[in-house]
Amino acid sequence: MKTSNEYYTFIKCQNSNDKFTTFLSTFKNPHYTTKFDSMWKHYIFTGTTLPQSGWKGHIACLPQDMKKVFKIVYNLLTEEECTFKVARSKEVYKALNDPHTSVTEANKFITFYPENDSKFRRIIKKLANTLSNFKAPTIFTDYQLPNYSPVQFRYGAFKELKKWDEVNKKFIDLMTLPNGTITEDNRDEEFKVPDSVTLPFFKSDSSWLEDTNELDNKNISKYNFISILSQKNKGDVYLANHKTKKVIIKSANPFVQNSITSSSAKQLLANESQFLTILQNSGTVPKLLDRFTVNKVDFNVTSYIDGVSLDAPIASKKKEEIIYALCDTVYKLHSRNIVIGDLTNSNFIFSNGTCYLIDLEYLSFTYQNKYREGYTPYYIPYNHSKTQLSQKEDIFSLAVSILAILIGNLPKYNSHDISNAIKALKREIYVASSIDTNNLELYLIVNYLLNLAKSDNLYAPEQIKNIQSKIKPLDKDILKRSKYSCHKLINILNYNQNKLIDKISNKNLLDKNDFQIKWWQSNEFGSQISPLSIQHGVIGVNCALGRPAIHNLNKLRNIIQNSLNFSYNDSYLFGSSGLLWELGYNYRKGTLTTKDFEKAINTIINSWNVTNTSIDFALGTAGKLYSLIFVLSLVKEGDMTVVKMKAKTLHDSLLKSVLNDQHASLSTTFDRINFAHGLAGTAYVLLMSALMFNDHKAFIVAKNKLKYIDNFLAQNLKCDSNFNNYMYFSWCEGISGIGDALVRAQSILNNKYKSIPLIYSCLIKNCLKLDGCWCHGRSSIINFLSDLFVRTNDTNVYHHIFMISLYEISTALNFKNNTLKFIDETGYLHTIDFGVGQVGIMKTIIDALSKKDRLFFLDTKQEQQLSQKFFSSSYKTK
Repeated sequence: MKTSNEYYTFIKCQNSNDKFTTFLSTFKNPHYTTKFDSMWKHYIFTGTTLPQSGWKGHIACLPQDMKKVFKIVYNLLTEEECTFKVARSKEVYKALNDPHTSVTEANKFITFYPENDSKFRRIIKKLANTLSNFKAPTIFTDYQLPNYSPVQFRYGAFKELKKWDEVNKKFIDLMTLPNGTITEDNRDEEFKVPDSVTLPFFKSDSSWLEDTNELDNKNISKYNFISILSQKNKGDVYLANHKTKKVIIKSANPFVQNSITSSSAKQLLANESQFLTILQNSGTVPKLLDRFTVNKVDFNVTSYIDGVSLDAPIASKKKEEIIYALCDTVYKLHSRNIVIGDLTNSNFIFSNGTCYLIDLEYLSFTYQNKYREGYTPYYIPYNHSKTQLSQKEDIFSLAVSILAILIGNLPKYNSHDISNAIKALKREIYVASSIDTNNLELYLIVNYLLNLAKSDNLYAPEQIKNIQSKIKPLDKDILKRSKYSCHKLINILNYNQNKLIDKISNKNLLDKNDFQIKWWQSNEFGSQISPLSIQHGVIGVNCALGRPAIHNLNKLRNIIQNSLNFSYNDSYLFGSSGLLWELGYNYRKGTLTTKDFEKAINTIINSWNVTNTSIDFALGTAGKLYSLIFVLSLVKEGDMTVVKMKAKTLHDSLLKSVLNDQHASLSTTFDRINFAHGLAGTAYVLLMSALMFNDHKAFIVAKNKLKYIDNFLAQNLKCDSNFNNYMYFSWCEGISGIGDALVRAQSILNNKYKSIPLIYSCLIKNCLKLDGCWCHGRSSIINFLSDLFVRTNDTNVYHHIFMISLYEISTALNFKNNTLKFIDETGYLHTIDFGVGQVGIMKTIIDALSKKDRLFFLDTKQEQQLSQKFFSSSYKTK
């Protein structure tokens, strides 16, 4: 299950301003330049050139000390002419100090960058003295001065330097060592001195430096630690052995608290200990075995429960038993007048017929009237994140948890209040129950719980006792009544698309910066890719919105030149090949002459990297060739001979590579046969270029490769209900893309691929496990279905397009104003990008519901024309 991300608090606080921001504005120094980014206010000393890496310091503090600590540190750092940054607002500080924050980010209130070791040493010693009366939480990656000093430090990067890790699909932070070596700047490790680096202190400094070795303690030494199950700012969770039995050990770090009124990490663990004792004979929680403190860190030791976490993939045959057990546990707790407070799937384990609550930090009694501190997105709407805790809100969270078990993904909605959240969830239940008909009664339980949560009547725990008996036969009719029309969905989509177009037009964003800078912010990978690209750039967004990205072809050469320093700068998905589609769509509209069209295409081709050895669709030869086939199919026979010669060269190269079985291995699922990086994409493109160039040898090779893929899938496609790697179902690396290739080839070759029905069934069965995304998410499935429908006109296929589109819109629709905010693959962001964000999702659904061909692919007419020409020629030859 893809749950909401631990960095959600960082998203909510970005670009925030509050009283602390105003307080910062009163500190001015003529020798400093200040600037804001989304999280920090930077104070840059004028004229200083910082090295790429070095010894840098951090200051942590308690919430009540923010202003006092900043004033002291500001005065000292400006006196030392040192560049630094500080959390821009109290909201940012609260996110950084949240008990649930990742240890790699936590507690960094101020960061300072001395340009040499001597200045670093001097500042550290001064800060140690001036802040000696303050206490602070530990920064995981740093060395903290003794007695929980606010002053902490590490060796690391001053300026951003990254590289893309193709295997793990993430960026790696880099730093430069004093000897010039570039190495990883690992923020997932505790403090250590890198190789070839020495601590910049003298022997005389040892009076305030301590050995970093862990203290030996009899309470800890009696446990054999096996593994770390979780690491958060509040503390760690360990699996350990005590004598012959496994145990769970939780720790609570001192001084971790993000506001004066919130509970500290130690208070949360103490609350858990209290309720473990109260509930020790209830059969709903682990046994508390031990509790002790070492060096101000508190520890709880509980019994180990061997079972299945409720946020793990769950087999269909186990779902009913687990759901009833979960309801029974909630009933038992509620009947004791307990409010759970943070009821989520990850807080329960199922074992031997019982769901055990394993996280009790936020439990309270109903009569305590406590306010919510623990907030996990989507388990309760955001407007309720600070409300008084209630059992009725637990019921809403219980409904979400059960729906998550049923669909294999956390259900989403675009609402801050329970009433509209329930509207969205009921639509999602309607779709899910129509796909998963075997579990209708379980969806009715979700519906029943949502009705309880929104009811004006008082809630009583008896209402969920033996919950299966509460479902009446007539309730089954509720989920059979469709109130949703295709016409209404298209109107909502068009309204939102036009709003986005108006926003762009009003800001004159289409002419901005000649594509050097995008007008929106992409995810981390997208920010490193050419702003031209289909996936993350203006070509993808503006073509999807039907607005030209290029207004002046005289600027084309400069536009391309500005993109050459980016990775994959000439590729279909990430580079200048996308411009061919932009130009082609404009030419088709009649806004370009054939002469200008050809000139522009040659400008693009001449910029391509001749040393690029990749052959795949997304990054290499196949994608560039496919883009040329697209533009050539738009012009008359005999036109663009130079372009056609280039395309023929690429065709010959691709044929040779496919014959030699050369395929990239950048993917994580179907490795060598997927569409973006494997055989499916190259074989489909080779088939199309064989048709264009009347190459019978290439035609046979492509046909055989596609048959091989079909046979491979027919034998190896696994579609278990508990399979949870979302890339398995995607366009780029999964069966949606492979299915696209086979559906298109099947239409051209007039044969039947036996794996297509298997792919279809598997995608429908698992479509709700994904979040929205053109490349990696649910839009991949809609595009597969759309490709299939426009070639078969199968009404059952269109029904599934409609139902999945309805589900997608339900996750994004604000019922108050009919605006859409589609959620991307992260589960909490709303990036604009065509490939991974809102525009791609919106365009996919509009075209699929309107029964149109998809964007950035040959349409059915173009494929048929190429096919007819090839087979007509073959017939004449015979």
